[in-house]
Formats: sequence, structure tokens, C-alpha cells
Amino acid sequence: MTHTDRDARFDEDAKLSDFERASTLYDPEWLEQASCKDMNQDDFFPPLNKSQQPSVEVTLTCRSCPVRKECLMTIAEFEGKVIGRGFFGGMSPQSRQRVYTYPVEQWTDVSHEMITDYLVSKLKGGQNVPVKERRARLTMLKEMGLE
Repeated sequence: MTHTDRDARFDEDAKLSDFERASTLYDPEWLEQASCKDMNQDDFFPPLNKSQQPSVEVTLTCRSCPVRKECLMTIAEFEGKVIGRGFFGGMSPQSRQRVYTYPVEQWTDVSHEMITDYLVSKLKGGQNVPVKERRARLTMLKEMGLE
């Protein structure tokens, strides 16, 4: 399918959700291997009045996904044209823009480092986190080899 064919498909059905639009971009062969394939679409496309940063669950899911590279490569082609929001490869559109400044062959490594930094700050952060939750977060960091 050509890029023009894809654009025409999106114009024909403007009622599709962002998740449905995005999922039509993917190659079904690798999408079946995606760690997020059975997750709630709202986790990846939060309403505009909600935080536009990925949750820890989304970030962890994407960080260990076997097809994160394919996800980043696919969304890079359509970034801002068809899909302007949502978390792909565990990253917000703003974070992906920073990744795109690097050579393509470095995207996977750079995004992995950015996701790891985000997770560490998210899991360590917050003075108002109850002690039990803080301990659970620190345990998670240790299990990931980040503490």
C-alpha cells in the first residue's frame, strides 16, 4: 500500500480513534509480537485533558518490548501527518522528536536510555509517595538493575 493510499484511507474514515488509526499503520507480522497488543488503548492515547506523559506501566511495557525498534521506525514515518499524539516505543511525541535528531541506527539505544532515565525519575520521585509504595518502587528499580 502506498503512502497516498494510506492517507486516503484516513480521510475516508475520520471517526476512527487514534489507536485504530495508529494500528492500521503497523505491519501485522510484528504487531503480533508487540507487548502492548492486548493493553487498553487509553493507556497509549490518553484523553487530552490527562497527562501526556506515559505511565510507568506503559514505559515498562515498551522498554522490554521485542519490537520497539519497529514501532519507532513506523511512527517516525507518520509522525505529525496522521498521528500527532500517543505513546509509541514508550515515548511521548516530544521525546520521540529528540530521538529523531540522532542517526536512525542509534534510535533504539538512545530511546532505551531516555526511557530508563524517565523510569528512574518517575519511580524515585515524589515526596508524597507513601513509604510502602516508595519501597515497592525501589525494589522494582533494583530488579531492573537501575538502583
